[in-house]
Amino acid sequence: GTRVVSSGDDGLIRTWNVKTGELESELQPDDVQTDSIAMSSAGIVFAGNDLGEVCRIHNGKVDKLKVHDAGIKNLTLSGDENCLISMSYD
Repeated sequence: GTRVVSSGDDGLIRTWNVKTGELESELQPDDVQTDSIAMSSAGIVFAGNDLGEVCRIHNGKVDKLKVHDAGIKNLTLSGDENCLISMSYD
């Protein structure tokens, strides 16, 4: 791949250029920790936060969906990218 997407306790989601190591973008969908990230081949980023929401981030737009009663700790896309799997403490 050419990009790395990272998240952390500060709630920021950062996209890095693998070749140059430079920060390409930084987004904070809310003031909540994001502990998990998944990215589709189309560049859609999914972030799971401590409120049990999945944030879908594409072209600078953020959509949220409440899917758990506790923080999301892991997200993964199925091989065909038709299903996003989330894991939580609830």
